[in-house]
Amino acid sequence: MKIAKLQGKWTSNSFGHQSVHVMDGSGQEVFKIRRSKNVWNPLQWRTSFRILPPGSKDNDDALYTVNKDVWGKGFMWIKQEWKIYQGRVRDGKMLYYCVGGYRGWDFKIYRNPEEYKAHAKPIAVIKQKLNMGAFVDHDWIPDKFTLTVYEGGDSALLLAISSIIDITHDSNNNGNGMSIDD
Repeated sequence: MKIAKLQGKWTSNSFGHQSVHVMDGSGQEVFKIRRSKNVWNPLQWRTSFRILPPGSKDNDDALYTVNKDVWGKGFMWIKQEWKIYQGRVRDGKMLYYCVGGYRGWDFKIYRNPEEYKAHAKPIAVIKQKLNMGAFVDHDWIPDKFTLTVYEGGDSALLLAISSIIDITHDSNNNGNGMSIDD
């Protein structure tokens, strides 16, 4: 059963804001994932995406902001570090804190950095299946992920976060869409 369809264009991915329209089962847009700045902007210091309402292109309309830190965690700062905010960062409402593994194929999501430091149970876990899609960058070899959400996690938001992480990893890919199956 398909629960969502993500559609983007290679022109937006290569020359624009990496916009991805998220459609429900009936084909109606429910929200948009959009990079905060153009991919060619030389002044961007970090990777930042906004989750916007349908039809919006304005960063001020952000429902959520997902930022990848320039410096990660762990040895030589190799582990990716993501912070998820309600609205914009300046609103000061961090919802989730995400840290990747050393190989970049798994991520653990916590409510805040303190839970990560305390080795608490994560609110969600993203694992990439090590198939050809993990190594080869082609439309016809899809990536496969497992998202496990524990009690209290926002499944839809966490699914969007996993899509943003994949978009970032596949930023050189010019695919036109991907389906998320239950």
